[in-house]
Amino acid sequence: MASTEGQGVEDKIPNPYGILLQFTKIVGEHYPDYPKDLAPTEKEILFAEKMFDSFLQNLQEFVVEEDECLTLDETTFACDHLSDGYEYDQNEQPSEDDDCDQNNEQDEQLSDNESDDQNEQTDDDYLVETPAKKSKYKFVPFDRKQEILALWESHPKWSVTSLKKHGAKEVRNKQTLYLWKRQVKEKQDKKEKYARISQHVFNEMTEARKSFKIIRASHLRYWAMQKYIEIGDDNLKFKVSKSWLDRFKIRHGISSRKINTLVSKREIKSEQEILNSAKKFQEGIRNISSRFDPDHIFNTDQCGFSYEITSQRTLTKKGEKNVMGYAQSPKNLSTHSYTVQYLINLAGEVVGNVFICLQEAQGKLGPSVKKEVESYLPSNVTLTCSTSGKLSTSLNEYFIQKQLLPFVTKDFLYIIDSWAGQTNFESYSKYFGEQNEKPNITLKIIPEKCTPLAQPLDTTFHRQLKILAREILAGLEVFVNSEGVNQDDNWTTRKGIIKLQSLLHFMISAPIFKPMLQYAWYSSGLTDVKVDFLNMKQVCFSFTEDEGKLCESPGCDKPRFIKCARCRKRLCIFDLWVTNHFYFCECSPFKE
Repeated sequence: MASTEGQGVEDKIPNPYGILLQFTKIVGEHYPDYPKDLAPTEKEILFAEKMFDSFLQNLQEFVVEEDECLTLDETTFACDHLSDGYEYDQNEQPSEDDDCDQNNEQDEQLSDNESDDQNEQTDDDYLVETPAKKSKYKFVPFDRKQEILALWESHPKWSVTSLKKHGAKEVRNKQTLYLWKRQVKEKQDKKEKYARISQHVFNEMTEARKSFKIIRASHLRYWAMQKYIEIGDDNLKFKVSKSWLDRFKIRHGISSRKINTLVSKREIKSEQEILNSAKKFQEGIRNISSRFDPDHIFNTDQCGFSYEITSQRTLTKKGEKNVMGYAQSPKNLSTHSYTVQYLINLAGEVVGNVFICLQEAQGKLGPSVKKEVESYLPSNVTLTCSTSGKLSTSLNEYFIQKQLLPFVTKDFLYIIDSWAGQTNFESYSKYFGEQNEKPNITLKIIPEKCTPLAQPLDTTFHRQLKILAREILAGLEVFVNSEGVNQDDNWTTRKGIIKLQSLLHFMISAPIFKPMLQYAWYSSGLTDVKVDFLNMKQVCFSFTEDEGKLCESPGCDKPRFIKCARCRKRLCIFDLWVTNHFYFCECSPFKE
């Protein structure tokens, strides 16, 4: 650092290169393994520019204290705070009172020092000691500057001494306050302009996605530069870098998603019509639901299952080029499907059994196969079959006989989708109405393409059901397969499919899921009553730190896999599947 030998006074500003050398040394000590001769990346250049801006700000505020032995005349001491090259605005000129405050403050300090010296000289035990150096400039955070400025603005007549007494100890003089005021104003202006750019990009993207436009990063860059040019501030440094895009995406919850469906302009126009139809249907159901008991407002729908459910993702090592996944029959079982159908009510209950329609080549089971199936069919399963694995009009009537008719004791509301096989009212008039001495049915059909918005089974129930199915099947593939699969325990056979659906129904019909089923009606807009609930993963696959790590079945020392939704015991995958917990659960309502 250069010095003026005749005056014995150090320069006000430290040498930036000396700071850089010391900074390089510190970085080298903390990060010795990083290469030192690589060209900087774009992100590193941007980070360096931001560091330099902060460096300039700190350097501008850095003031080296005067040497205490230096003798200053009163004029120099009083006016020193005006000699730092700072230009005041007309509205920011320090008043004469400010100067007087500082002069009085400094005079008091000098007089105190003189009296102390006199007292010390009369003390025989006085030892000459080097005076403690005053602390150099201490960094003041931006938020703290704002707090002090707010205090100053609320009490404009306060002196620096008064500000310090009220907690603003960081303030040296009025020049410091004016400097901070300018810095805060400049930073707020920049922050506001950056926010305008970000909001403009988000608004443009939101508007484009309303019509399902395909958005890329280049579009975001264009919109950002468009707003930057519109602002027209040459002093505003802005670059649409990769780091800016990454921060923008994180801030607004934006990510790249696979496109599932392509739509035409005509379909986009009909999107609003679908929303209007769904809203009208929801309002209609809410208006008439008070005429029925909650346990007699029903919804039913079909749900397709592949014979072998496999995940589309797996954990593996980074850089693996050809990622493969195991399946027992990749070209057969994974592509063939069957159908299950549930009936739920507004009270939050699963009504009756799970209704399964298997895919059979002849559309029915042969005599010997039928006899075998009946020997192991669980009591919570109603089984049928077809050549396609899907229901037909006649099978829908079979569903009405087996799943609906036994549970209706009063007039009821029945909500279904627009599938043609179940919308014929004659299928229902055979079983219900005064002519059959049965309760009356009020049939409501959800408008076409509105089921994702207005059907309880679609908005919540089916998703939770498949989460449970995937978790169980993934556990079977990894843990049971490693032990060798007995044919009786195979989950892709006819027996395995029935066993899986029996366990799924056993779990999801448990009382603990009643709030979740009630929420399904709220999420579909058919009721205004919102309830808190636990989802499938919270109930069956979440464990507290205090819980044991092992299966609770007698004599089992295997790790826990799932928690039963009924008895709440921890089970390993073997006791759940091979032993079949359906038959051994202490809280099972299904009696064999």
